[in-house]
Amino acid sequence: MDSSKPIDTLKAILIDLGIPKESLHQGVLLQEDLQLDSTEIVEIALGLKRRLGVSVKLEGRQDMTLDQVCQKVEAAISVRSEHALSIWLAQSELSSFCLPETVRVFNFMEVKKYRCVQHLSSIYAGGIGWVDSNGESDLAIAIRSVYQYDNEIYLNAGAGIVAESVPRNEYIESVNKMKTMLTNLVLEF
Repeated sequence: MDSSKPIDTLKAILIDLGIPKESLHQGVLLQEDLQLDSTEIVEIALGLKRRLGVSVKLEGRQDMTLDQVCQKVEAAISVRSEHALSIWLAQSELSSFCLPETVRVFNFMEVKKYRCVQHLSSIYAGGIGWVDSNGESDLAIAIRSVYQYDNEIYLNAGAGIVAESVPRNEYIESVNKMKTMLTNLVLEF
C-alpha cells in the first residue's frame, strides 16, 4: 500500500487516466470539470483501494471535488485505523493469559451494514463473546450496548479515537449508533 497523502495518490491515479497535472487542484469537479465518465470514476475508486487499501464510494448523482474525495478517503483511513487498533489491543490483552498462538482474528475488516452505520464487528459494548469448557472462545470488540437494570434501560455508544479522527465526525457516529438502538427498542408497559 502507498503511504503518501490521499491527494497525491488521487492525483497520480488521475494522471494515469490521462488528466493533465495542471488541471488538478482541490476544487476541481471530477465529472463537470475533468469530464470523467462513470467507468473512470469506478477506476479511481479501484485505484484508491489498490494503492491505499480503503474503499470509498464515488459513483452517484452528485459530482465531487478532489477535496471531497480526499475527505472520504481520510475518513475511511481513520475507520480502518480505529478498527485495527481495537483488534490489536484486544488480541494483545487476550494473548497475555491464553496459550501461545491460540488467539486468532477471523473476518478482520468484514463490514456489517445497518441502516445508519456500518460496523466491522457484529456486536458492540466492550469485549463480548463466549468461552467453552475446552477453552475455545469467540470474542468481539464492542462499542455499543443496550442493557436493562430493573425498570431502567441504558444505552452506550462510543467511537474509536485515533490520530486521524475528526472529533465532530466521531460524535456524529456515536449519535447515529444511539439512534439505531433507539429505533429498535420495544418498550412494554
